[in-house]
Amino acid sequence: MDAAFDVLAGVSEAVGLGRDLKAATSLVLGYAIVAASAALKVPQIVAIVQARSGEGLTRSMFEIETACYAVGLAYAMRSGLPFNAWGETAFVSVQNYLIVLLLHTFASKKDFSALRAVVMALGLPALALACQMPSVVGWGALEQAFSAQNMALLAARLPQVYANWAAGSTGQLSLVTTALMVAGGLVRIFTTMQEGGSSAMVLAYVMGTGTNALMAAQIVWYSYLSSKPKPKGKTE
Repeated sequence: MDAAFDVLAGVSEAVGLGRDLKAATSLVLGYAIVAASAALKVPQIVAIVQARSGEGLTRSMFEIETACYAVGLAYAMRSGLPFNAWGETAFVSVQNYLIVLLLHTFASKKDFSALRAVVMALGLPALALACQMPSVVGWGALEQAFSAQNMALLAARLPQVYANWAAGSTGQLSLVTTALMVAGGLVRIFTTMQEGGSSAMVLAYVMGTGTNALMAAQIVWYSYLSSKPKPKGKTE
């Protein structure tokens, strides 16, 4: 009987240690992602500035992404999740906002719209602020917006995927940034589950990671593996 109790005690201790290890791993990975996110989109920003062009980049994707990040950040903060569970969203939001401004700055005369540029420059920060204020955006509305952002992100990124395919090129899309987003997304799926995030948050990371992985594959294919990229629809 004593031996049986000893075995049960050992199993219980092992399970406890396993849980502690998972929790510690989640904590470390969470803060690692937050730290890395401070420069996550810098390669993309540098690529745009150096080329003085946003060729190949879909402005609407970055605009919608930034709006979704504002909603996601507010949802995580108001849910009471720890900083290591959402900190990177704050850093990436700022960088994405800068990319939006750059894409409007370097847009061709044909594609430039002063009204759209002003709306995005002022509207995105206003949205981020409003989502943080319960008196402006109630919890019910924020929950609905967060649930809807999954489809919004998908709708935003698929045109970029199609544009890459149609052009036979990924333009100024950065492989470093996209690959890091894939890696970070995979880790964030694990940490979100460990930190008690909602199923909607997990789904958002799964969908985001999947579309980023698809774009990373396109960059590798068109930039390194395809010897003669050309627009689709053209025949020999």
